[in-house]
Amino acid sequence: MRKQANHSDILEKEDLEAKFFERRFSELPPLEKDEIINDALQIMMPEYLYKYKDNDFMPFWTSGSTGKCLELYWKLADCRRSLYPLWYYRYKFYGIYTWDKHIKFNTISGIENNEPWMVERDYSLEFSKSNLNEQKLLDIYKAIFDYKPVWLLLQPCIAELLCWVKEKNNLLTIDSVKYIEWVKCCLMNCVCGYNPIPNYSNRL
Repeated sequence: MRKQANHSDILEKEDLEAKFFERRFSELPPLEKDEIINDALQIMMPEYLYKYKDNDFMPFWTSGSTGKCLELYWKLADCRRSLYPLWYYRYKFYGIYTWDKHIKFNTISGIENNEPWMVERDYSLEFSKSNLNEQKLLDIYKAIFDYKPVWLLLQPCIAELLCWVKEKNNLLTIDSVKYIEWVKCCLMNCVCGYNPIPNYSNRL
């Protein structure tokens, strides 16, 4: 008769498997960001390759804080599941709905300098962070004012630049905004010269 495994046997087996995985994982060579950027398809699981080919994935880009943006792909269902807690608390604390108009600044997707500076989607107006000179910031602020967004998704350094161009040119306040959500910005020390995130709600 075959001996029935008890809990201690199962735990011991799982512990051995975990130690084996940890040892084997530690033997793998480090994977650098450049390797993923230059040949991402080589690390994609085979069952997902057809989804990539059929455009069943949603593309995203990392913020580029290292100077290099990494392109990522999500299944639509996974993306929605991951965002559910965020949207729940946006509504619970700030009364923000998914259909409320908002503003966001996108990661620079390349160095070709040919990406559009503004794109309007169903519920958002999106701007490129590429080449933000004074005139472009002025055009962006005026576009935001005309769009009348309910909330903003900004890096603190972008908010500081918008406040600067508003105050310098005596522009009108964007009264439609009732919520500003921050995105971590590693360039804040460089652009703004300080770390603490100030209150921009009375300045934009």
